[in-house]
Amino acid sequence: MKKRLLSLICGAALLSALIGTASAANGDIHVTVNGGAVAFTDAFPFVDENDRTMVPLRAVATVLGCEVGWNSAAQVACTDFHVIVPGQLENEEIFGVPGLQTFSDDFRLRLFFQEGQNEIAYEHTEIWSGGTLKETMDASIDPGAFTIDTAPVIKDGRTYLPIRAVAEMYGYKVSWDGSTNTVVIENDENGAMFGALTDENACAVPDWVVYDGFKMN
Repeated sequence: MKKRLLSLICGAALLSALIGTASAANGDIHVTVNGGAVAFTDAFPFVDENDRTMVPLRAVATVLGCEVGWNSAAQVACTDFHVIVPGQLENEEIFGVPGLQTFSDDFRLRLFFQEGQNEIAYEHTEIWSGGTLKETMDASIDPGAFTIDTAPVIKDGRTYLPIRAVAEMYGYKVSWDGSTNTVVIENDENGAMFGALTDENACAVPDWVVYDGFKMN
């Protein structure tokens, strides 16, 4: 049930992503998120050698309200999304009592990337609170990683991501409009947390991952 709730939270305000296509020339690729165009001003999407569209991390993260961090010593980039969501839900297994209950979900998800590495690492922290919960606070810290089929790169000081995998982690629906060379990203109410990334994609947390020392902006 929590996985389902996380999917809905992320779908409301989180990261976007796109798929690759060799038919689109670099500089001619467009991205929309829930109908709105993502503006690329000084760094633009391109298709890499693995036929995956690479997107400048900061442009997309800024549109979607994520902070971006850089650890210069470890050469690791991160995105940091944090939201507190009030809600009501009827689930006796979670709350310990029947009926509609009020709660607050303090949700944070950080993703970590390093140039040349075919993994996305994550750290998920969640705190549920409310007077009707079995416990006053229900917290979890869940680190992990998934393998992806192409690696982030740094060009001209900008980090680019193959972020279809990131979109699928958040349950987004991603499609390609070949008539306009546009990647279309939309909320998917049926999307599941981590989407198409399954246990087969899961891997150990890589040695390059660090959780501190980031300069956020």
